[in-house]
Parts: sequence; structure tokens; C-alpha cells
Amino acid sequence: MEEIDLAAKTRQDHEDGSPGIERKSRREMATIDGARALHMDKEIGSLEAGKKADFILIRLDRPNAVPMYDVYAQLAYA
Repeated sequence: MEEIDLAAKTRQDHEDGSPGIERKSRREMATIDGARALHMDKEIGSLEAGKKADFILIRLDRPNAVPMYDVYAQLAYA
């Protein structure tokens, strides 16, 4: 989660007007791309049958969870 938070906070738009790292890309960077970098994408990095996984629970009834416009942004800033 720290990696997603850091990527979200350091997002910069490019000089040509194109956006920086998109929300979905930040999630992938912290999950499957990290697993690929470690050559462990067959064992971890995505939710699939047979892969190891850690789970987190994020309560959506807390003040910091509303309003929820975008699930990826919510994960980055929760």
C-alpha cells in the first residue's frame, strides 16, 4: 500500500499535457508488476486460484472512505 500511496502523491503530468501514472497502473505496479520484477508472478501478484495472497480490509463506513468516486483512488488514499 505504501508504494501505491507514493505513486499517487508523486504523480506528475507530462509537459505535453499527457497524464502521469494512471490509477489502475499504480495498482498493477504494486501488485503484479512487483511480482514480475521478483520473478514470482506465477506464485503472487494477482488474485488467482493457487496463488498466495495477503488480504486487507478497508472499512467503507468511515469518514475517510466517503465519498467513493473511484475504487483505485480510494485504495491509494485510504
